[in-house]
Amino acid sequence: MVATTLMAAQNTPSNVSQLSLVLEWVQLLQVDEGQATGTQLLSYLAAAAKGLRVLDVHIYSLPALPSLPNLQHLVLKDFALRADVMATLPHLSSLQTLHLYSRSSHLPQDEADQLKVDLACLKHLHRVSLHNLALGRLVLPPSAELHLCVLEEHARRPVWQTVLPALRTFRWSAYWMTHGLPPVLQPSNSLTRVVFNANVFAPQEASLRSAFSTFTSVLIACETGIIDLSGGRWQHLSVIARGRLVLSGPKKGPLQCPDFCLEFKKLEGSGSAALSESSGRAWLQGGRKCIWKGSRPQCLPYGCSCSACADCLNGRCDLW
Repeated sequence: MVATTLMAAQNTPSNVSQLSLVLEWVQLLQVDEGQATGTQLLSYLAAAAKGLRVLDVHIYSLPALPSLPNLQHLVLKDFALRADVMATLPHLSSLQTLHLYSRSSHLPQDEADQLKVDLACLKHLHRVSLHNLALGRLVLPPSAELHLCVLEEHARRPVWQTVLPALRTFRWSAYWMTHGLPPVLQPSNSLTRVVFNANVFAPQEASLRSAFSTFTSVLIACETGIIDLSGGRWQHLSVIARGRLVLSGPKKGPLQCPDFCLEFKKLEGSGSAALSESSGRAWLQGGRKCIWKGSRPQCLPYGCSCSACADCLNGRCDLW
């Protein structure tokens, strides 16, 4: 069965009309029926919702978007975002924020290479959030900031190197770090936030020092962390190791972050001795230990600051 929910809100405090459209499939055999329903509803929007400003669509297989000349905020959650859908995005001339979330994480290489998004003509666009997308080409207007969330298999795609000046947030999930840190992590980039989520976080590089600028806040969540933090001068560092945290740096190379927090069950490694030189403090907390410096006696939450996803648009994100 296809479940359809249509919710429209008018005269909101921000004077913005909102619409939430959800299509969910219980059986994948009914994709064709679902597509037809989605096409009908989106066609209705084109004819009857000229004043629509915010559109949040969760749909299994999205048809091409209609012309919505006044749309300012678009959220698309789709099983597999296709080229024909991407080709309609430049027609949304008033668009200010865009969030694309794909639930299809294992796109074949040749299909990913053919997926191109050119948003250069959208002069009002200032926030773009991409979650779990593998693209062959991405073009952004000069004013747009990019917030990127990728899996291990997408993190090394050459397309991300072409948008480094726009990249503000980089979130990366990997069960094993088979190839070290992704090449988009460079000290010269404009990243303000980096989030890693891995079972074992053990970058092949000797130190994380060369991966980020001093203006970057870094959060690492893992079961086991084997990390050299020596000399790190980032804006903030949070490491949440659910088991072991092994600090492999030199004894005389203290962490130089003005604000950091390390959580762990067991601390090991030669670099752990250097924490005392960084004025860290430790105590037992729920069976875990925490060493910190600065204003936060606990690690920061993952949070979000893309200002483009549905949670951010509705003020529900846990910022840090």
